[in-house]
Amino acid sequence: MQFADNTSRSCVTTCPMIPSTFGQMVDLVCVADCPSETYADNKTRRCQSECPSDPDTYGDNSTWTCVSYCPSEPYTWADDSSRTCVPVCPDNPDYYADNNTGRCQ
Repeated sequence: MQFADNTSRSCVTTCPMIPSTFGQMVDLVCVADCPSETYADNKTRRCQSECPSDPDTYGDNSTWTCVSYCPSEPYTWADDSSRTCVPVCPDNPDYYADNNTGRCQ
């Protein structure tokens, strides 16, 4: 799969880090900001609807990026079931917020 990179005026398999752009999957173009409801993944340089589990990353809804650690301002926890940073851990299954790991356990 290739993306149109307007900076180099060429087709690329990975969007560039400088300037920071990500492959938008619908129009196959490198964009600075991913579309609504998608996360910028720094490893793949693509806009993802769900952050990858290898490496373990989670969607941060405050920045719309995939992060290794969920932010503490506002305080959120990594939820494996949704692959996002959540302010409250899900109760089905009965998870709890583990402040030591920053994850829903």
